[in-house]
Amino acid sequence: MKKFFTLFCLVASVFALNAQSNYRPMDAASAAKVRVAPPVTKKANTISSSRAATTNIYLDYDNNDETYATNMTYDYTRYIWEINRRYGNADNLNMDYAAVYYDTLQYVDGNNALQFYPLAKSTLTLDSFDVLFIHNNTTGGSDSVTFTVWQSGAETVTNYGAPNSTFTTPKLWDTTIVVTASIPLNTTNYTVATFYPNITLPQGKGFGIRADFAGDTATNSKC
Repeated sequence: MKKFFTLFCLVASVFALNAQSNYRPMDAASAAKVRVAPPVTKKANTISSSRAATTNIYLDYDNNDETYATNMTYDYTRYIWEINRRYGNADNLNMDYAAVYYDTLQYVDGNNALQFYPLAKSTLTLDSFDVLFIHNNTTGGSDSVTFTVWQSGAETVTNYGAPNSTFTTPKLWDTTIVVTASIPLNTTNYTVATFYPNITLPQGKGFGIRADFAGDTATNSKC
């Protein structure tokens, strides 16, 4: 059996020159078929600025959502989603891929308050990003995990809402990991991988980060 699980949150370190939030609870039928994510410890938010127009911010929408929920005394629960691009159209509640848009420059400042930079007036350099995931391989077959960065607005969707819909994200940068054994956890509960695209986007443009996993569905390979 091979599995790959992603915590549906990707964090990115961004240099900005000059969010996505969803608090809708998961329905009971869906919640019964996914895993509640184990506790996660992530990097501390670090924000540095100077009189020059360059600011270093750490985008973490998941942390921002949690902060908002805590401030509003709401419950906040993370879930583990299984992905495998070899799933068929009838494989419900199993994702082909995971993707996050970073089109809002939203961060938590030193006073634990949400702050924003205007994207339209900003030029972003994606310095690095972290991915938190779990991967299990007990068969010895080859699994591949691909992480892709694309420019927001360049993506296309065909057959939206249909089982055979596609989501195409022209790559600015990508990398693929091919393994025949489980990727070891390097924290208590997750593997945390850091990548360094060092991509500068046009002014006013955000970006997206996508994770694709390909494994043997016959042996329940999942990411």
